[in-house]
Amino acid sequence: MSEHLIIFQAIFGEQWSQLPIVFKRHYENRAYSQDKTSVKGKMTIQSKGILKWFGPIMGMLRMLPPYPAKDIPITVDYLSYPDSNAFYMQRIFYYPDRSPFIFNSKMLPQGDNVLVELTQCNFGWKMAYEYDGSCVKLVHRGFVIKFFKWVIPLPAEWIIGRCNAEEVAISDNAFSMKMQFTHPWFGVLYEYFGNFKFT
Repeated sequence: MSEHLIIFQAIFGEQWSQLPIVFKRHYENRAYSQDKTSVKGKMTIQSKGILKWFGPIMGMLRMLPPYPAKDIPITVDYLSYPDSNAFYMQRIFYYPDRSPFIFNSKMLPQGDNVLVELTQCNFGWKMAYEYDGSCVKLVHRGFVIKFFKWVIPLPAEWIIGRCNAEEVAISDNAFSMKMQFTHPWFGVLYEYFGNFKFT
């Protein structure tokens, strides 16, 4: 039975044993369980070009935090549910002059080290997880849209670029992360980055 398996142990495979302690804590949720871990941190959000203009729309659809900001407080809950092998995330961005922005998503294993992260509107980012000995890399494998049970490729790179991310261990209790949408012609269109500690 898979209910006792750590979701990301299968994703990282042999690399799981090499991960720093903070990442084993970060990714320790089991499939088909009620596991929950939480982190707090501060993030900076920057956007330009088409993603700057589409920011409010993306925020309305709960696809990305839409408003640029510097060092805004954020809490993130990593969740599992008894009826699913997905890795759920609830992020709450505490903008100083706005209502908190809640961004929920879930990561669905696709086999080997590949997952699809789906937002609330079923827009998704397909990625491969890799650990190179110094950081965890989330490597772009395409965008998708989920329609009923089908996960359909979505050729959006020519509009919003490719999405990649990385996480670096700071201590046994803290890590940094960075995520970027990079267009081949226009460079970085959107990024957020910051540091987190376990609560």
